[in-house]
Amino acid sequence: MSRRRRDALDALYVRSVLATLGGLLVAGPALLWLLDTGRGHAWSGDALAVCGAIAATGLLLVSIAILASDRSAARWADTCSTHEAIVVPMLLAWPLYRLLKASERGRRRTRT
Repeated sequence: MSRRRRDALDALYVRSVLATLGGLLVAGPALLWLLDTGRGHAWSGDALAVCGAIAATGLLLVSIAILASDRSAARWADTCSTHEAIVVPMLLAWPLYRLLKASERGRRRTRT
């Protein structure tokens, strides 16, 4: 496989990991809030601020995955993957990567 194509696939996987990690960071606090408010509990301002900051970080990662250049997305993914816990989002990102890769192949076929 050529280096350029391998780098493009790596960039696609990097974007998948960033989107998955961002999605988890958005969905986690939202799910906690929905489950807790369903029981009639009120959240303090500090708890809302922390969950809002976590969700905002998730939205930032999803935005980077969608809008950033390949180089910038790779730098962000490298920064986010400094801990062993990134293995879980990397495994969860695999189906998204395969889906994006298949759609990329379909677009390539329609162009030629």
